Amino acid sequence: MGCGVRLLTLMLLIVLVAASCAGQPAAAPLSEATDAATTPDTAAKSVTEVATAAVEATAAVETTATAAAMAAATAAATAIAPISTLKPPEPTATSTPPAPTAVPPTATQAPSAPVILAFNADRSDIAERETVILRWQGQGADSAAVWWFDARGLPAAPVEVTGNSNNGSAVINPDASPIHLTLRNAAGEANAMVELNIHCVYAWIPELEGNPNASRCPGAPVYTAAAQQPFENGFMVWLANEGLITVFYNAGQGPCLNGPCFRSYPDNFREGDPESDPTISPPDGRYQPIRGFGLVWRTDAEVRNGLGWATTPETGGDTWAQGFSGMGRHNSYTYLRNLNGQIIFMTHMDSDWEFYP
Repeated sequence: MGCGVRLLTLMLLIVLVAASCAGQPAAAPLSEATDAATTPDTAAKSVTEVATAAVEATAAVETTATAAAMAAATAAATAIAPISTLKPPEPTATSTPPAPTAVPPTATQAPSAPVILAFNADRSDIAERETVILRWQGQGADSAAVWWFDARGLPAAPVEVTGNSNNGSAVINPDASPIHLTLRNAAGEANAMVELNIHCVYAWIPELEGNPNASRCPGAPVYTAAAQQPFENGFMVWLANEGLITVFYNAGQGPCLNGPCFRSYPDNFREGDPESDPTISPPDGRYQPIRGFGLVWRTDAEVRNGLGWATTPETGGDTWAQGFSGMGRHNSYTYLRNLNGQIIFMTHMDSDWEFYP
């Protein structure tokens, strides 16, 4: 037992004795003192009780001290326990930073189609195929094209563009209107057009004024020497200006399957060539054609069999012709006056003909 425990026990005994004495009167009368002295059992009992109490107090103190010592020893043992037996400290909670907010990618602006700011011609009233200068301004174009449909309804020939696509010009000689401009890039195209008032260069021959096609611009009128000869199934016409012989078949004759049709041949007759074939003898009232007509008739079986014999000798004179263009590459037309004063309307695409009016 340590010194501190013994000291504590002694102090407790002193306190107990003092408490026991305090319970007795300070000076008893003589008679009472005699009684007390003559009563040894009572005194012994008191001492015994005091001693017993002291022993119990000492045991209690020792028990308390022992418990305190054991607690101290346990604390010391805990303090020096091996690291492996210690409970690992709870990890300190750390705040998790919030997930970064996804930033959407910057939207790339889609390319836009070009824009035409201005498109004009240096003049709006022109004669057919007169020179016109076009100019325009635009934005965002990679290429430029100027185009229109000609008097035949076909796309005009490609036009050369001067300058850049957004600030360009072009020189044209149109025979029809409107004129279109197209600017293009990868995103699309823009279109604009200008209207031109196109006047015909040539007027219609007086005999043709008011014809069903008078709204179209005619070509130059042709005045020329001509020759003509009738046949059993049609007739031939020669025009000096072209050196061309045209065979007009009646309906169902020669190559004509339905209505009247025509075929044209170059005049290959030259002065000094035989004018006819003396071995060919026509029936009465019929004639063998001569010179250019005769050469075509004798050398082409389709012509000979389709037309038959000539019914009269050929005649010569002057005549005129005037044509115009229609819709389509080969869709052209000609008005021709024959030497009998009749006007023939010829459709070149179909190679058919009829009298007008």
